[in-house]
Amino acid sequence: ASIGIYLAGGNDNWTISNNKFYQTAPRTQTSGVTHAAINVANSTGNTSHTFSGNTIGFANATGTGNYQITLGNNGRFAGIWVSAAGKGGNYNIQNNTITNIDITGSGNGSGTSAGFAAIFMGSGSTATISGNTIGSTTTGGAISYSSSSSFPSNVYGIYFFSSENVTISNNIVAGITATNSSTAAVVIYGIRASTNPSATNTIQNNTIGSSSAPIQNTASSTSSRVIGILSESGASVVIGNTVRNLTMSAGNTGTGT
Repeated sequence: ASIGIYLAGGNDNWTISNNKFYQTAPRTQTSGVTHAAINVANSTGNTSHTFSGNTIGFANATGTGNYQITLGNNGRFAGIWVSAAGKGGNYNIQNNTITNIDITGSGNGSGTSAGFAAIFMGSGSTATISGNTIGSTTTGGAISYSSSSSFPSNVYGIYFFSSENVTISNNIVAGITATNSSTAAVVIYGIRASTNPSATNTIQNNTIGSSSAPIQNTASSTSSRVIGILSESGASVVIGNTVRNLTMSAGNTGTGT
């Protein structure tokens, strides 16, 4: 795997703020591993971290060009990837920008092993995920995911997979395009939150999609989807969000969720 900042077991109360993660030249991974800017890989107990004001993407520190990576089979890309969060902690993921990323190759993966996740929050802790910009409201294809794999891919703006409470508010997820040049399905989620029945998802005042920068899926498989917001369980409060300009130009165009 290749990780910009990696937190393993024994780390607590980190603040990772105002950093820039970019690639000055195209990169190629030949194996099925994770490429991520920030990864919390092993945390136990009341672990808490703050990730704020970081920029993930572009080809340089001045914010031009694209972050280009070719993934190997079963490979995946993550901006902020909390793969193991300690139960009882709390994460603040706020005001980060994840954009100008171009992903190609044979990457794939669904669920918690998604082919692409701008922000992924794993099991264990509560979280506040707010004020982040993923993609762009003005530039189409600001994040581009293209797979040649025969296995399906999930593409996430924000995915919270925890049994605890989460507040996901005032985020922008737009300007994402995804496709598969083979026969596999691609499912794009603007926001996906999954908790147990005793927890609460508060998903409020987010913008998913834009007239100038839609979220577009051109994979041909009829199992492909574009879903703005999915809250799977728990007592969900979904209010004040704007969801628009979601395009499924191939695949399953007959149903909407």
